Amino acid sequence: MHLIMSSQEKLRDKYGADGLAQLEAKLEEYRAVLGNKTIHSALVYADAPASLSPFNLAPVDAEDPGAIKGLLDALGNALIASGQTLDSVLILGGDTIVPFHQLDNPSYSPGWDPDEKVLSDNPYASTDDEYLIPERAVGRMPDGKSKDVGLLLAQLDAAIAHHTHPTRLLFNFGYSAEVWQKASQAVYDTVGKLLFLRLSPPRTLDTFSDRWLRRRKFLYFNLHGSEETPYWYGQRDVSYPIAFGPQVIEEAEVRGAVVFSEACYGANTINKDPDEAISLKFMERGAACFVGSTKIAFGPSVPPSSEADLIGVYFLRNAKKRMPFGQAFKEAKVAFA
Repeated sequence: MHLIMSSQEKLRDKYGADGLAQLEAKLEEYRAVLGNKTIHSALVYADAPASLSPFNLAPVDAEDPGAIKGLLDALGNALIASGQTLDSVLILGGDTIVPFHQLDNPSYSPGWDPDEKVLSDNPYASTDDEYLIPERAVGRMPDGKSKDVGLLLAQLDAAIAHHTHPTRLLFNFGYSAEVWQKASQAVYDTVGKLLFLRLSPPRTLDTFSDRWLRRRKFLYFNLHGSEETPYWYGQRDVSYPIAFGPQVIEEAEVRGAVVFSEACYGANTINKDPDEAISLKFMERGAACFVGSTKIAFGPSVPPSSEADLIGVYFLRNAKKRMPFGQAFKEAKVAFA
């Protein structure tokens, strides 16, 4: 069973009754497409009794990620009792709709890793307290800070397109800080060739051509990121030129692309809109999948692959085999552990 989880009350409060109606109509279209592929699905709201009554469950506090995880576990048990399994979960909305878990950061150090907490959906993927090893595939369609429902609708349109008329894409693209060239090549070799791995420097935002992204299947980035700016950065010695920004994607043809980024804060969507977050811009423009870190990501400067590089190797390898994206990421995390 593929479960779509959200908060009806929060969606209505943010987007109004009309916005909610648009979302629910698009969700029905999405579910119909899944049904045509014999993928059974259900839409449940953590705070809406009518959506939970078929499972004999009651609403929970939609502000409490622990309560939502408990609800997912209960839904999983209800499905098992009916002879089904909860295989995958799609969270609809960002942190203000369905909250992230705030997990203690084991590498926290004021002078090295300043993030005391890590925003994560990992516990939603686990049926017990061992959230580093997921048991079900979990993905999220985040929304932006604005009250424009268009970003969520665009992501649902991309999902529908992926399941109906997937774009035939043959080539790939990689972009790395120069200082990490060897490490990045070891990851990029999973899907590409050296010819298509660009480096920054010499490449910068000013010299980047959006045609390099057009109609590429896999897009791999190993650049620096920032919690404060919308850009990703290269590195040579102590120079950190701006390498990439949301404006590049605006005119690029990235529909159907699978994006994996090792940039620190590469998937930080908190209180941001697409022009302020590369991840959201990719999703707004029709990318099929984006994988990144909400906080600092670590990786080696040279092979062998470890840390974020190793997750990238496993994920890209799985996705290249045409695994569903959620399953590809789940299996990558298990293999990494």
